[in-house]
Amino acid sequence: MSALGSVEPLSVAPPEIPMNFIDPKELDIPNHGTKNRYKTILPNPHSRVTLKTKSCNDLLSSYINANYIRGYLGDEKAFIATQGPMVNTVNDFWLMAWQEEAPVIVMITKLKEKNEKCVLYWPEKRGIYGKVEVLVNSVRECEHYTTRSLTLKSGNQTRDLQHFWYTSWPDHKTPDTTLPLLQLMGDLQLEGFVDVLSITCRLRADRGGMIQTGEQYEFVHHALRLYESRLSAETGQ
Repeated sequence: MSALGSVEPLSVAPPEIPMNFIDPKELDIPNHGTKNRYKTILPNPHSRVTLKTKSCNDLLSSYINANYIRGYLGDEKAFIATQGPMVNTVNDFWLMAWQEEAPVIVMITKLKEKNEKCVLYWPEKRGIYGKVEVLVNSVRECEHYTTRSLTLKSGNQTRDLQHFWYTSWPDHKTPDTTLPLLQLMGDLQLEGFVDVLSITCRLRADRGGMIQTGEQYEFVHHALRLYESRLSAETGQ
Protein backbone atom coordinates (compact mmCIF):
# COMPACT_ATOMS: atom_id res chain seq x y z
CA MET A 1 0.00 0.00 0.00
CA SER A 2 1.29 3.44 -0.88
CA ALA A 3 2.39 5.80 1.87
CA LEU A 4 1.17 8.68 -0.32
CA GLY A 5 -2.43 9.76 -0.74
CA SER A 6 -4.41 10.08 -3.97
CA VAL A 7 -3.17 12.48 -6.62
CA GLU A 8 -6.74 13.45 -7.65
CA PRO A 9 -7.18 16.50 -5.36
CA LEU A 10 -3.75 17.92 -6.12
CA SER A 11 -4.94 20.24 -8.88
CA VAL A 12 -7.25 22.07 -6.50
CA ALA A 13 -5.27 21.83 -3.27
CA PRO A 14 -2.65 24.60 -3.64
CA PRO A 15 -5.14 27.52 -3.95
CA GLU A 16 -6.80 26.36 -0.73
CA ILE A 17 -3.53 26.76 1.16
CA PRO A 18 -2.73 30.38 2.03
CA MET A 19 0.52 31.53 0.38
CA ASN A 20 1.35 33.29 3.66
CA PHE A 21 3.21 36.18 2.06
CA ILE A 22 4.00 38.83 4.65
CA ASP A 23 3.52 42.58 4.63
CA PRO A 24 6.84 44.50 4.44
CA LYS A 25 5.66 46.47 7.48
CA GLU A 26 6.05 43.30 9.56
CA LEU A 27 9.83 43.59 9.17
CA ASP A 28 10.99 46.45 11.36
CA ILE A 29 14.40 46.65 9.71
CA PRO A 30 15.32 49.88 7.91
CA ASN A 31 16.39 49.42 4.26
CA HIS A 32 15.89 45.65 4.30
CA GLY A 33 14.58 45.96 0.73
CA THR A 34 18.16 46.37 -0.51
CA LYS A 35 18.76 42.74 0.43
CA ASN A 36 15.61 41.24 -1.11
CA ARG A 37 15.59 39.84 -4.64
CA TYR A 38 11.79 40.13 -4.91
CA LYS A 39 9.47 42.60 -3.19
CA THR A 40 6.81 39.97 -2.49
CA ILE A 41 9.00 37.17 -1.14
CA LEU A 42 10.12 38.19 2.33
CA PRO A 43 11.20 36.12 5.35
CA ASN A 44 8.42 35.34 7.79
CA PRO A 45 9.43 37.06 11.07
CA HIS A 46 8.80 34.13 13.44
CA SER A 47 11.22 31.78 11.65
CA ARG A 48 13.66 34.29 10.16
CA VAL A 49 17.38 33.51 10.27
CA THR A 50 19.33 36.27 12.03
CA LEU A 51 23.02 36.71 11.31
CA LYS A 52 25.26 37.14 14.31
CA THR A 53 27.10 40.45 14.04
CA LYS A 54 29.36 42.40 16.39
CA SER A 55 26.77 45.12 16.95
CA CYS A 56 23.33 44.05 18.11
CA ASN A 57 22.04 47.47 17.02
CA ASP A 58 23.06 46.99 13.38
CA LEU A 59 19.80 45.42 12.23
CA LEU A 60 20.56 45.52 8.50
CA SER A 61 23.87 43.64 8.90
CA SER A 62 22.04 40.89 10.78
CA TYR A 63 19.34 40.61 8.09
CA ILE A 64 19.19 37.89 5.46
CA ASN A 65 16.16 36.80 3.45
CA ALA A 66 16.06 33.26 4.82
CA ASN A 67 13.86 31.13 7.05
CA TYR A 68 14.31 28.04 9.19
CA ILE A 69 12.10 25.18 7.99
CA ARG A 70 10.79 22.54 10.38
CA GLY A 71 11.85 18.96 9.83
CA TYR A 72 9.77 15.81 9.50
CA LEU A 73 10.31 14.92 13.16
CA GLY A 74 9.55 18.40 14.46
CA ASP A 75 13.03 19.93 14.58
CA GLU A 76 12.39 23.69 14.38
CA LYS A 77 15.62 24.36 12.48
CA ALA A 78 16.09 21.26 10.33
CA PHE A 79 16.48 23.19 7.06
CA ILE A 80 16.91 26.72 5.75
CA ALA A 81 15.11 28.16 2.71
CA THR A 82 16.56 31.30 1.16
CA GLN A 83 16.62 33.38 -2.00
CA GLY A 84 19.31 33.19 -4.66
CA PRO A 85 22.20 35.35 -3.40
CA MET A 86 22.60 38.86 -4.82
CA VAL A 87 25.86 40.74 -5.39
CA ASN A 88 25.46 42.51 -2.04
CA THR A 89 24.35 39.41 -0.10
CA VAL A 90 26.92 36.78 -1.12
CA ASN A 91 29.00 37.39 2.01
CA ASP A 92 25.85 37.14 4.13
CA PHE A 93 24.99 33.81 2.48
CA TRP A 94 28.33 32.22 3.32
CA LEU A 95 28.25 33.70 6.83
CA MET A 96 24.88 32.00 7.31
CA ALA A 97 26.21 28.69 5.97
CA TRP A 98 29.09 28.92 8.44
CA GLN A 99 27.02 30.17 11.38
CA GLU A 100 24.37 27.46 10.97
CA GLU A 101 26.97 24.75 10.28
CA ALA A 102 25.19 23.72 7.09
CA PRO A 103 26.45 20.34 5.78
CA VAL A 104 24.63 20.59 2.44
CA ILE A 105 23.44 23.30 0.05
CA VAL A 106 20.82 22.39 -2.56
CA MET A 107 20.34 24.94 -5.33
CA ILE A 108 17.28 24.52 -7.59
CA THR A 109 17.52 27.61 -9.78
CA LYS A 110 19.52 28.63 -12.80
CA LEU A 111 21.81 31.64 -12.57
CA LYS A 112 19.75 33.37 -15.26
CA GLU A 113 16.40 32.64 -16.88
CA LYS A 114 15.06 35.72 -18.70
CA ASN A 115 16.29 37.75 -15.74
CA GLU A 116 18.98 37.07 -13.17
CA LYS A 117 17.87 34.49 -10.61
CA CYS A 118 21.09 34.14 -8.68
CA VAL A 119 24.65 35.45 -8.84
CA LEU A 120 27.55 33.03 -9.09
CA TYR A 121 28.23 32.83 -5.36
CA TRP A 122 30.87 30.09 -5.30
CA PRO A 123 34.47 30.27 -6.60
CA GLU A 124 36.09 28.20 -9.32
CA LYS A 125 38.77 27.06 -6.88
CA ARG A 126 39.14 29.45 -3.95
CA GLY A 127 37.31 32.56 -2.79
CA ILE A 128 37.05 34.76 0.29
CA TYR A 129 33.60 36.06 1.22
CA GLY A 130 33.82 38.32 4.23
CA LYS A 131 35.05 36.18 7.11
CA VAL A 132 34.54 32.88 5.28
CA GLU A 133 36.96 31.29 2.83
CA VAL A 134 35.51 28.77 0.38
CA LEU A 135 37.65 26.07 -1.26
CA VAL A 136 36.39 23.82 -4.07
CA ASN A 137 37.89 20.36 -3.62
CA SER A 138 36.15 18.54 -6.48
CA VAL A 139 33.39 18.95 -9.06
CA ARG A 140 31.19 16.24 -10.60
CA GLU A 141 29.03 17.30 -13.54
CA CYS A 142 26.03 15.17 -14.51
CA GLU A 143 23.45 15.78 -17.23
CA HIS A 144 20.93 17.53 -14.99
CA TYR A 145 22.88 18.49 -11.88
CA THR A 146 26.36 19.29 -10.60
CA THR A 147 27.87 18.41 -7.23
CA ARG A 148 30.76 20.19 -5.55
CA SER A 149 32.74 19.17 -2.51
CA LEU A 150 33.65 22.31 -0.57
CA THR A 151 35.68 23.23 2.48
CA LEU A 152 34.80 26.34 4.46
CA LYS A 153 37.37 28.11 6.61
CA SER A 154 36.93 30.82 9.22
CA GLY A 155 39.70 31.65 11.65
CA ASN A 156 41.34 28.39 12.69
CA GLN A 157 38.27 26.25 11.97
CA THR A 158 37.36 24.28 8.84
CA ARG A 159 34.18 22.48 7.81
CA ASP A 160 33.24 20.32 4.85
CA LEU A 161 30.11 21.02 2.83
CA GLN A 162 28.44 19.44 -0.21
CA HIS A 163 26.88 21.69 -2.87
CA PHE A 164 24.20 20.22 -5.16
CA TRP A 165 23.06 22.33 -8.10
CA TYR A 166 19.97 21.07 -9.90
CA THR A 167 20.64 22.81 -13.24
CA SER A 168 17.54 21.63 -15.13
CA TRP A 169 14.83 23.03 -12.83
CA PRO A 170 12.88 25.75 -14.76
CA ASP A 171 11.56 28.83 -12.98
CA HIS A 172 7.84 28.69 -12.02
CA LYS A 173 7.55 25.32 -13.80
CA THR A 174 8.58 21.71 -13.24
CA PRO A 175 11.35 19.57 -14.79
CA ASP A 176 10.43 17.34 -17.74
CA THR A 177 11.42 14.23 -15.80
CA THR A 178 11.69 13.22 -12.16
CA LEU A 179 14.70 10.93 -12.67
CA PRO A 180 17.43 13.51 -11.90
CA LEU A 181 15.58 14.46 -8.71
CA LEU A 182 15.36 10.80 -7.73
CA GLN A 183 19.11 10.51 -8.12
CA LEU A 184 19.58 13.46 -5.79
CA MET A 185 17.21 11.86 -3.28
CA GLY A 186 19.26 8.68 -3.23
CA ASP A 187 20.42 9.12 0.36
CA LEU A 188 16.95 9.82 1.76
CA GLN A 189 14.71 7.22 3.39
CA LEU A 190 10.94 7.06 3.06
CA GLU A 191 9.03 5.59 5.97
CA GLY A 192 5.46 5.75 7.23
CA PHE A 193 2.91 8.14 5.74
CA VAL A 194 3.80 11.25 3.75
CA ASP A 195 1.10 13.93 3.61
CA VAL A 196 2.16 16.28 0.80
CA LEU A 197 -0.69 18.71 1.52
CA SER A 198 0.22 18.95 5.20
CA ILE A 199 3.91 19.39 4.40
CA THR A 200 3.07 22.21 1.98
CA CYS A 201 1.06 23.92 4.72
CA ARG A 202 3.99 23.65 7.14
CA LEU A 203 6.44 24.93 4.53
CA ARG A 204 4.33 28.01 3.87
CA ALA A 205 3.89 28.61 7.59
CA ASP A 206 7.68 28.91 7.88
CA ARG A 207 8.27 30.73 4.58
CA GLY A 208 5.57 32.23 2.38
CA GLY A 209 5.17 31.14 -1.23
CA MET A 210 6.77 27.69 -0.99
CA ILE A 211 5.54 25.42 -3.86
CA GLN A 212 3.77 28.09 -5.89
CA THR A 213 1.71 26.23 -8.51
CA GLY A 214 -0.50 23.17 -8.82
CA GLU A 215 1.92 21.82 -11.42
CA GLN A 216 4.80 22.00 -8.93
CA TYR A 217 2.60 20.38 -6.27
CA GLU A 218 1.78 17.45 -8.53
CA PHE A 219 5.45 17.09 -9.52
CA VAL A 220 6.45 16.70 -5.85
CA HIS A 221 3.79 14.02 -5.38
CA HIS A 222 4.81 12.23 -8.59
CA ALA A 223 8.49 12.25 -7.63
CA LEU A 224 7.71 10.82 -4.20
CA ARG A 225 5.55 8.09 -5.74
CA LEU A 226 8.37 7.04 -8.06
CA TYR A 227 10.87 7.19 -5.22
CA GLU A 228 8.62 5.05 -3.05
CA SER A 229 8.29 2.50 -5.87
CA ARG A 230 12.06 2.41 -6.30
CA LEU A 231 12.62 1.82 -2.58
CA SER A 232 9.98 -0.92 -2.54
CA ALA A 233 11.65 -2.65 -5.49
CA GLU A 234 15.07 -2.45 -3.84
CA THR A 235 13.82 -3.87 -0.54
CA GLY A 236 11.53 -6.46 -2.15
CA GLN A 237 8.43 -5.14 -0.39
